[in-house]
Amino acid sequence: MIEISKVQIEGQARIKAKVPFQADYLASMRQVKGAFWNPELKAWLVPYRKESYRHLQQLFRDRIEIVKNTATSADRPIGCKGQIDVQPEQENIAIDLHNARWLKLKATQKSRALVKRIGGYVDKKNQFAFFHYCKSSLKEIERAFGQSCRFNFALSPHIPSLPPSEKQNQRTAKVHVRLKQANALLQFEEKLMLMRYAINTRKVYKSFFIPFLIHFENVELTRLGKAEIEQYLSNKIRVQGMSATAQNQMVNAIKFYYEKVLEKDRAYYNIGRPRKSRKLPGVLSEKEVLRILKALENIKHRCILMLVYSAGLRLSEVVNLQLQDILRDRSQLRIRAAKGKKDRYTVLSTKALLLVEEYLKMYKPDLWLFEGQTGGQYSKTSVQRVFKNALIISGVNSYATLHTLRHSFATHLLERGTSLRYIQELLGHSSSKTTEVYTHITTAGKGGVKSPLDSMDF
Repeated sequence: MIEISKVQIEGQARIKAKVPFQADYLASMRQVKGAFWNPELKAWLVPYRKESYRHLQQLFRDRIEIVKNTATSADRPIGCKGQIDVQPEQENIAIDLHNARWLKLKATQKSRALVKRIGGYVDKKNQFAFFHYCKSSLKEIERAFGQSCRFNFALSPHIPSLPPSEKQNQRTAKVHVRLKQANALLQFEEKLMLMRYAINTRKVYKSFFIPFLIHFENVELTRLGKAEIEQYLSNKIRVQGMSATAQNQMVNAIKFYYEKVLEKDRAYYNIGRPRKSRKLPGVLSEKEVLRILKALENIKHRCILMLVYSAGLRLSEVVNLQLQDILRDRSQLRIRAAKGKKDRYTVLSTKALLLVEEYLKMYKPDLWLFEGQTGGQYSKTSVQRVFKNALIISGVNSYATLHTLRHSFATHLLERGTSLRYIQELLGHSSSKTTEVYTHITTAGKGGVKSPLDSMDF
């Protein structure tokens, strides 16, 4: 017999069908539109609709048994002559933000089942269940508890789609292609190494040059003409929607191969480049920066972000800092081999120095100012993760990156009256035109300007 009753799941009424574990019964249930197996109830759940009930009647005919109780006729699906059981409403589930990576909710039978199904853990005292703070976990939690779950915090727009482990598995599951033009790639990499290009530049050039080699794998590269290469680029833009920045990087990689590796004359290959866009960098307000810095309890993580903002550092510059680069008496930071292989000195904040001293006493690094858990230089990925966690915890609703702290440093200095010439030196810009972009962002001098609409009477 098939027992059916009414239940409330995820805040919605559904038909619960208890079906014998036999192949013919299971095959019939799979034919019902919207039906799915619920391992917690050990039953099938079907949409609470007239069509669903009639479909069940057609499949199982006289084998259906309706569980009777005191439910009124209004609780029955349209066309159902029997009475269907109504389950009591679920209790409210409060979901809290444990930290930037984990959600915390009360350990119940349902939450423990979720832990087994989607990952996470239950604490030793068996009081709370913890889940990854990501979109996939949120979807499963809402599916399990429906309208009964309540979030005691504002959801961040920066949360990842998948847990860290699944994202890592997706990154490592890459398809390796055997290149027919392997010698060209080898020559390309060796030339980049000999000319001492930065490791990031080498990675970017290689990532654009490999698709180029795959596309022209059956063509002699030395005989390739300008028209064919421009056709390849236009196809990338039209079909794949390549951005102007990516187009520019691909042009650089192709030109490097022909002009530096094959030592062709520059006039031989002169591809058209995209028009330069005049985008303004995003900045954070001083209050937002303060919220981000206060969001982190870990002294090492707070120290990293405080130095990035207080000195206007790039990502590579903060991970390359060594103990000898802290010039306490001069209140300066020495930045070595920055972008363009240039050294410079920048300001060392008094408040940042106090936190650095406290951090040094606690962690006692050997060479690098910031080291990993197993020693060695702190990774760039870890720094980016620290900043993203700070965004999530602080609730700053801005799609900022770590580099936004550098832009904010320059903008806030300009608003406080610092000369553009000094800001240029602190940031390490070769051209003053690069620094002048912050004059378009600053509110200094614009605060007194009022819209003509404000003087009109409505």
